[in-house]
Amino acid sequence: MAEKPAGIPYTIAVDFDGVVCEYDFPRCGPPRQDIIELLRQLKAKGWKIIIHSSRVNTCWESDERRTKIGEMLDLLTFNAVPFDLVWGISINDFGWHTDPTNIGKPVAHVYLDDRAVHSSKSDYKGRSVSNLLSLCVAIANDAEFSYRIGLKRD
Repeated sequence: MAEKPAGIPYTIAVDFDGVVCEYDFPRCGPPRQDIIELLRQLKAKGWKIIIHSSRVNTCWESDERRTKIGEMLDLLTFNAVPFDLVWGISINDFGWHTDPTNIGKPVAHVYLDDRAVHSSKSDYKGRSVSNLLSLCVAIANDAEFSYRIGLKRD
């Protein structure tokens, strides 16, 4: 593994719903104090913290999107969650606006996400494709999750 260049901070990209707060989309669930403490400790060690969320996704109607992003920012601020950037928006002294330059997957050393399947860790090495497929299907078929993101099947 290559060494990290000097002067470049380690970066963690953290999903909002299900990680920073309990998953209760489209509402914000209760904040996860264990994760907030982790982020505080990482920040104290000089890490860059990027919050990412599908709340920023352009598939939402404009008013609904603004509401979802506003609720996320309120929770982050009220709970003093440390972060350097919310991927997809720009924040300044006058408020916030969407930022089309920050689209796609943020670049980070570590990704913390509640719906990830790590494909290269020893837990999954050697597993058959059908085992990984079963895990992906189980996650996708989670009825509550599918309903909340608008993919519920009849």
